[in-house]
Amino acid sequence: MVQNDADRLINYKTLADAIVRLVGMAPEEFPAAESMADHLLGFFGYQDRVIDNMLEPTDRNMFYQFQDWGLLKTISEETTLWDGREWRIHYWLLNTDKILNWTPPEEPDVDPETVNIYESLSPADWGIETYDDDDSWLPRKREFDEY
Repeated sequence: MVQNDADRLINYKTLADAIVRLVGMAPEEFPAAESMADHLLGFFGYQDRVIDNMLEPTDRNMFYQFQDWGLLKTISEETTLWDGREWRIHYWLLNTDKILNWTPPEEPDVDPETVNIYESLSPADWGIETYDDDDSWLPRKREFDEY
């Protein structure tokens, strides 16, 4: 099946969905994800890449965070200037495949005995000894009538 261009568009809703999924945000945090998506898409406009030189340091830090989440990737190109020097240009790209074609990870097989390890403990096992007569380094245990 061939996808048309409308299926490949990233808007703030699809990007917010991807942020919620990839970051592991709770559904009630969706407005915060929408705000992050709107802020990020403000840099891209109708383009699929942004030149790194236009970013402020705080925005670049945010882009690195999005890259850690897999939503952005970087590319660079080199060109030769008229005086013979090499010039490197860095770009940020939306990772459209990761944003649009996300599949949930498979749930790992969990051994129920491992998960319920604390249910097998007796009430005595939950007791905590805070004082023993052999612990000479601790202050002497006082009874309530001494206070």
